[in-house]
Amino acid sequence: MFVAGALALVHLVLGYKKSFLRRNLMTGTVAVAASLSLSAGPLMAVVAQGLLLSWNSLLQDIKARWKILIGLLVVIVFSVEIASNRSFVTIVSGYLTFDDQSYWFRLLIWTMGPRQS
Repeated sequence: MFVAGALALVHLVLGYKKSFLRRNLMTGTVAVAASLSLSAGPLMAVVAQGLLLSWNSLLQDIKARWKILIGLLVVIVFSVEIASNRSFVTIVSGYLTFDDQSYWFRLLIWTMGPRQS
């Protein structure tokens, strides 16, 4: 999981002013290392960072690109919350885990964990 969190850092910080090939080779190495965990959490982190990096590079000329993204996400989350009888987090984590049983265990941890402290 910790390797997956380094994808954007490697791409933006360590790859700064490096050639296109070297920058993407370093980023790809982190993505492959995270994929070797065979867990949904690191893979979701890699995909999310990849999408954010793509958003940043595709819309680099638009100054308000992050405000646009936040607005789109708010609209999507509110739409899902209104149209569904489950929370947005429950829906996303339910569809993006490999094993349904691990999803239910995580859901129990998230709901019962704060009650224990």
